[in-house]
Amino acid sequence: MAVEQRISSVENIGVSNLDDPVKTFIESIPKVPYNTLEQDLDLGRKIELMRLAKKALLNSNKTGINEDERELLEMRISEGRAAVEQITIPCLNMVLGVAMRKYKPEKGIPLIELINEGNTKLIEAAEKYDYRRGFKFITYATTSVQRRIKTYIDNESIIHLSMALSAMAPYVNAKGYQYLEEHGEWPTDKQLSKIANIPEEKIKAILNNGRIQPVSLDSPQRSTHNDGNERDLIDGLQDPSSPEPELEAERRYLRMIIEEAFAKGVLTEREIEIMRLRCGLNEDGLTYTLEEVGQLLRNNSTGEMGITRERVRQHEASAKIKLCDLIDKRNVEEYLEF
Repeated sequence: MAVEQRISSVENIGVSNLDDPVKTFIESIPKVPYNTLEQDLDLGRKIELMRLAKKALLNSNKTGINEDERELLEMRISEGRAAVEQITIPCLNMVLGVAMRKYKPEKGIPLIELINEGNTKLIEAAEKYDYRRGFKFITYATTSVQRRIKTYIDNESIIHLSMALSAMAPYVNAKGYQYLEEHGEWPTDKQLSKIANIPEEKIKAILNNGRIQPVSLDSPQRSTHNDGNERDLIDGLQDPSSPEPELEAERRYLRMIIEEAFAKGVLTEREIEIMRLRCGLNEDGLTYTLEEVGQLLRNNSTGEMGITRERVRQHEASAKIKLCDLIDKRNVEEYLEF
């Protein structure tokens, strides 16, 4: 999409007098094609080598390395940083598109803040990209950017609301003290609402703004499951042993794709078994090596347990190609319209 069209799209969502930072970002987006799967996988290998090189350098004081080894590690870090740039630049349009769809003028959050937050998450996603999963980077990055921007909007909306209420507090307090001098008592919320000409609900919010009451972890909370039960607050705290939300979201998405592929007859039953074991989609949530998967599967020809590591790799490669085709057909890149 041309620069003029992008700017027009931004103005159409309510950003009048387009801010210079937003305009500068739009104009800086290079016109480059999206990476192919093969390009993403190649860049992903360099990024993984960068991660390993960083760890090796951090541990160099303990393990000790010579100058040649240090130069090699620094070269891999340099190549990895270049790979991060090459894998993220084609995705800048996606970040702009997500930010524009999430942008709401009434929230009071500048569009450039959403763009910056999305770009930050894009780089984080690139540095964590696992090419072994066999998916294009944009598939993983889009979900991560959407989630980060949504979280940022939710948090910032609370902050903006708190600041707005704080700004009104001196006026409301002045009216309250005026009433106190005239009547010898502090006005009720209803009386203060009438005096200050502010809705009673907002009066309560202004007076309570900033007051944080301690809450016991054993205090009962209304259930979010609509089952009529009450649960202690501590029951809602995150379990340290539970999987990370991002990893769990990736697994749910991958599980959905694999189940859809099996329902449509895209994958064979053996390919399904292998992908579930390799990607940690079984109940135990564990991932298995090619050799371990081979030991767990039964040989269809002999009926005995165990197939070769190479046979597992062939099945996995075939399944990944089919899944990538299915993803393309499902228009996963619909977020790239900008």
